[in-house]
Amino acid sequence: MISLGYGAYQGDVYNPSRSYTAVLEGGYRFQLNGWSYVQPFFFQYFSRPNGTEEVANAAVLGFLTGLVF
Repeated sequence: MISLGYGAYQGDVYNPSRSYTAVLEGGYRFQLNGWSYVQPFFFQYFSRPNGTEEVANAAVLGFLTGLVF
Protein backbone atom coordinates (compact mmCIF):
# COMPACT_ATOMS: atom_id res chain seq x y z
CA MET A 1 0.00 0.00 0.00
CA ILE A 2 1.09 3.52 -0.68
CA SER A 3 -0.87 6.56 0.42
CA LEU A 4 -0.43 10.30 0.40
CA GLY A 5 -2.42 12.76 2.50
CA TYR A 6 -2.33 16.50 1.99
CA GLY A 7 -4.19 19.24 3.83
CA ALA A 8 -3.98 22.95 3.05
CA TYR A 9 -4.73 25.57 5.69
CA GLN A 10 -6.74 28.65 4.87
CA GLY A 11 -4.91 31.75 6.08
CA ASP A 12 -6.59 33.71 8.87
CA VAL A 13 -5.99 36.80 10.96
CA TYR A 14 -4.60 34.94 14.01
CA ASN A 15 -2.15 32.56 12.30
CA PRO A 16 -1.45 33.44 8.65
CA SER A 17 1.79 31.42 8.53
CA ARG A 18 0.17 27.96 8.34
CA SER A 19 0.39 26.53 4.85
CA TYR A 20 0.00 22.71 4.60
CA THR A 21 0.48 19.32 6.27
CA ALA A 22 1.43 16.21 4.28
CA VAL A 23 1.76 12.49 5.15
CA LEU A 24 3.41 9.82 2.99
CA GLU A 25 2.92 6.19 4.04
CA GLY A 26 3.91 2.82 2.63
CA GLY A 27 3.46 -0.72 3.89
CA TYR A 28 2.53 -4.29 3.07
CA ARG A 29 0.28 -6.88 4.75
CA PHE A 30 1.77 -10.35 5.34
CA GLN A 31 -0.73 -13.16 5.90
CA LEU A 32 0.73 -15.41 8.65
CA ASN A 33 -1.92 -18.12 8.36
CA GLY A 34 -5.63 -18.39 7.52
CA TRP A 35 -6.75 -16.11 10.37
CA SER A 36 -3.92 -13.71 11.32
CA TYR A 37 -1.73 -11.12 9.65
CA VAL A 38 0.95 -8.56 10.41
CA GLN A 39 1.27 -5.25 8.58
CA PRO A 40 4.48 -3.25 9.12
CA PHE A 41 4.52 0.40 8.17
CA PHE A 42 7.66 0.38 6.06
CA PHE A 43 7.65 4.14 5.85
CA GLN A 44 5.56 6.91 7.33
CA TYR A 45 6.74 10.51 6.96
CA PHE A 46 5.00 13.65 8.22
CA SER A 47 5.91 16.95 6.58
CA ARG A 48 5.05 20.15 8.49
CA PRO A 49 2.86 18.35 11.09
CA ASN A 50 1.54 21.59 12.58
CA GLY A 51 1.23 23.41 9.27
CA THR A 52 4.27 25.51 10.15
CA GLU A 53 8.00 24.96 10.36
CA GLU A 54 7.89 25.30 14.18
CA VAL A 55 7.39 21.52 14.57
CA ALA A 56 10.05 19.30 12.97
CA ASN A 57 9.20 16.75 10.29
CA ALA A 58 8.88 13.19 11.59
CA ALA A 59 9.51 9.66 10.35
CA VAL A 60 7.58 6.83 12.03
CA LEU A 61 8.14 3.07 12.04
CA GLY A 62 5.56 0.65 13.41
CA PHE A 63 3.38 -2.36 12.73
CA LEU A 64 -0.21 -3.54 12.95
CA THR A 65 -1.42 -7.05 13.72
CA GLY A 66 -4.88 -8.49 13.19
CA LEU A 67 -7.06 -11.55 13.60
CA VAL A 68 -9.91 -12.52 11.29
CA PHE A 69 -12.88 -14.31 12.89
